[in-house]
Parts: sequence; C-alpha cells; structure tokens
Amino acid sequence: MKITFSSRDAAAFGGDLLVFCITGKSSPSTGVDSVDAGLGQAFACGDFTAKAGQALWLYPEATVRARRVLVAGLGEEDIDAEAVRLCGGHVAREARKARATTVRLVLPRLDITPQETVAAMIEGLVLGGYAFERYKTTMKDDERSVALQEIIFDGPASAALR
Repeated sequence: MKITFSSRDAAAFGGDLLVFCITGKSSPSTGVDSVDAGLGQAFACGDFTAKAGQALWLYPEATVRARRVLVAGLGEEDIDAEAVRLCGGHVAREARKARATTVRLVLPRLDITPQETVAAMIEGLVLGGYAFERYKTTMKDDERSVALQEIIFDGPASAALR
C-alpha cells in the first residue's frame, strides 16, 4: 500500500474514490462546491448528520474528477484517535464495496495531533480492509475483494506532515 500526502485541489483528483471525513459539530463544508451542494441537501433533510459510522455517497458533476465521492462521519463530539480509527475501518469497507484501489482522504483538523490523526486513520484502513478469502474457493474472480493500493492524505490534518 502506497501512502502519500498532497496539497493539490481535491476536485482535481482523478482516482477511484475521494473521501471527506467531517465532524457533526461543524457546518457541513468540504470546500468543493458540487460536493457541498449534495452534502447540504442531505444535512437539511436529516439523511446525514456526520455521526460516527455514517456514510454519504455522492456522484458529483464534472467539476470533480473522482469516480465517486464518499462523505464519512467522524462523530459529533469527543473525537479521539479511536473515533478516527473506526472511521478508517468504515471507509475501508465502503471502498472495498466500491472496488476502489486509489483513495484520497481529506481529513479535518481535530483536537488530537496530525500525527495521531493520520496514524489512526491508517490503522483503521488496514484493519478494516482486511478480508480473509484464502479458503473461499467458490467465489468468482469478480467477487473477490480489491485491496487498497494507494492512499493520498489531504486537508488540515495532513498539512502539518507534508
């Protein structure tokens, strides 16, 4: 698994999955207008409140080059390394369902250090992405899990680590 840090525009990412991790205590904003429009509608309807474990799939307009956008909830309060780890596991399972191999994660600034944030997210991604399929011989090739090959970190939490 290749792990890198980027400061390029998130909308310009042309990979499989663009993930925004957001908290429930802040206003719903990702900094990408077409994503914010869908996110704002989901917040207004009450379909997404950024609770831990919540996921919102968006398929934005041509302004975002990624094939899919996932907005993942970190929780509303007391967001610690364990909450980030759980979010990472959830993102890994959602990425596996979407058969995504290249993921860009935009992490917010949290009360824990950027090093703790990124380390916890990586732990969650690795543990959540694990699938033991060695003895499942009845599975077809298209049913087998696809492992994450590249993770690109972005956002305020990863800016301090560049």
